[in-house]
Amino acid sequence: MSAPTQTLLAGLPVVVGGTSLIMPPLSAREARLHWDRLRALERGEEENALEVVALVVHACLQRNYPAITLDEVEEAVDMDNMSELLSKASGQGAFRRWCEQQAALQAADAGNVATQLQTPVTAGTGEASMPPSPPSPAGDLPTSTS
Repeated sequence: MSAPTQTLLAGLPVVVGGTSLIMPPLSAREARLHWDRLRALERGEEENALEVVALVVHACLQRNYPAITLDEVEEAVDMDNMSELLSKASGQGAFRRWCEQQAALQAADAGNVATQLQTPVTAGTGEASMPPSPPSPAGDLPTSTS
């Protein structure tokens, strides 16, 4: 397997044959070629799941590493990693990573938003319409029973 000759497409890290590689998600063209078998795999009806995963992972890796062979990928795909590799090939890991990044950005901005929300403003005057509410008590609130 040779190093890529072009700029790598964005993807997720995988280890194939002891080498760390960046695997971009499956292209639309390749997804269309393998769609029926992927759907059968999802339903548990595919007779050769390892072959499908190897074909899909190979198609993904060839986007960044054109010289990688199907034999190299087949040697690396096994029962322990096939689910993870298929998830990464379908872009699920990238979407999860994006969601985590968005959540981190929102958490960083939460202080700014919380400060803005604590001080209601009367329309047009720029002055607070009422004092800010005290923070909620921590823990469970007592409930009354009749």
